[in-house]
Amino acid sequence: IQLWVNLPARDKMSTPGYQLLKAESFPDVELGSAQARLIAGALGGAQGPAHTHTAMTIFDLEFSENGKVEFELDQGTTTLLVMLRGDAQVQAGQDLAAGQLVVFDRNTQGAIRLAASEGARALVLNGQPLHEPVVARGPFVMNTKEEIVEAMRDYRQGKMGRLQPQERSG
Repeated sequence: IQLWVNLPARDKMSTPGYQLLKAESFPDVELGSAQARLIAGALGGAQGPAHTHTAMTIFDLEFSENGKVEFELDQGTTTLLVMLRGDAQVQAGQDLAAGQLVVFDRNTQGAIRLAASEGARALVLNGQPLHEPVVARGPFVMNTKEEIVEAMRDYRQGKMGRLQPQERSG
């Protein structure tokens, strides 16, 4: 999965960056019946290798057996869960199938609960809301229509430079 992350307005024009993260750099965290592979942020005492401009926790879950997981993320943050494979039940009531997404209420307190069968896989994305306007067109995400037009013009004129992968190992 390739993740593109929106930046706060103050950081949008910073030097672009690309992180090449290898599988062995992701810590594994046991969460009940599933193994969490931590990409960014902190979970269960581990720290993910991805550098982020704002606070984020990103991990995928793979169920090694039928069962449940429970995890807690900061209240007031935006949390999305995408079922990548298999079926699950969230918060003891909402059924999810592969390809479906659930967005949790930012004011949810307590643990998020997910029950799934062996082989199920889910991606959890969590972060601080930016509280800024979003205007998107293709891969460009800015705060105003004028900024999008300028970004597209800069791209066409080759002003965006070249990305140099930087390997991070944690």
